[in-house]
Amino acid sequence: MPDPSASYIAGQEAVLRRPTEIYRFWTDSGAINYLYTDGDIPVTYAGSVYNPAPIKRTGLQADVTFDVSKITITVAYADDSVNTHINSIEGETIWIEVAQILRDMSPLEKQVIFIGQLSRPSFKGHTIQLECVGFEKFLSLIVPRFRFTPQCNHMLYDANCGLDKADFVTSGISLLTVSTNGLNLTATEFGTQTYSLVRGFVKFGVHRRLIVSHSGTSISIRFAVPNMTAGSIIDVYPGCTKVMSKCQELGNMGGVLDRFLGFRYIPTDNPVTWQ
Repeated sequence: MPDPSASYIAGQEAVLRRPTEIYRFWTDSGAINYLYTDGDIPVTYAGSVYNPAPIKRTGLQADVTFDVSKITITVAYADDSVNTHINSIEGETIWIEVAQILRDMSPLEKQVIFIGQLSRPSFKGHTIQLECVGFEKFLSLIVPRFRFTPQCNHMLYDANCGLDKADFVTSGISLLTVSTNGLNLTATEFGTQTYSLVRGFVKFGVHRRLIVSHSGTSISIRFAVPNMTAGSIIDVYPGCTKVMSKCQELGNMGGVLDRFLGFRYIPTDNPVTWQ
């Protein structure tokens, strides 16, 4: 890492010591990843180079009521990369991280003082002002309770589904084999199931594992179960495809079809995209 300038070191060692700030702008797709510093020379941190730029920020606005924190970052309009970034990236969240480092530390450590997303850019003279909101904004967003899809929104075997898992469980199954990685299991009882075990689960002691495939006397689970070997005794529960035909297959057992919470008639071939 290059040595900081003499004037910068003098500023750090003054009574009012001012850390160097580093800024990162990025998008989830990875198409954009800009790194800047308000220092007078490049800063290398964690293998990434933060280049000097005419950039500054306001104080962090936050209080004890846990309102969303806010910050405004001002960048020179002449910085083509930022200008292009703000004007050309549409439909993607622009994330922003502001951190501080002390240049005379070895190794360097950073303290993140703000992380959030761009809320609104505005242009003022030869600068761009980026109004940003903290990550806490996501905690205050209203999350839809149900999805508007053909699949049922209920959890299998919960009170809204209405099916009692005790009516479907096959208990006391002795495993014939368990693969080396613990993901593939075989048992005679797997081949005699009335319903498919896919999306159901295996129960072994206090452990539960999602069943991702079922063919004859073999099943595969999502993650291995500690200490489960050939001869282990397990319980299995069948799964559900979450479509109305599954409720119909059960013959509206316990009124499950009446409680189906999917939107069956949503077209899978969207007419909006027809040409």
